Amino acid sequence: MSPSDTVDLRDQLHEFVSRLPQHRLTSAADFLRFLLDQESEAITQDLMQIPTILSDLQRAEADVIESRMFSMDEVRQRYQ
Repeated sequence: MSPSDTVDLRDQLHEFVSRLPQHRLTSAADFLRFLLDQESEAITQDLMQIPTILSDLQRAEADVIESRMFSMDEVRQRYQ
């Protein structure tokens, strides 16, 4: 789907939501929340397939605590 198609679809969805009667908004919100939760769960399951994900996250958290980080400017300089 092209970016312009995505924008058109979002505009169409916005129009649909704005036309819904008040008593249907909760159902629509619940359904969209369900879709997002399903997507989030799928992504989580994909990440959990990475054998080192938990140790990588623990190491990253330790790096943050110890201030072992690079600014975005440093990253850009290093990889340009």
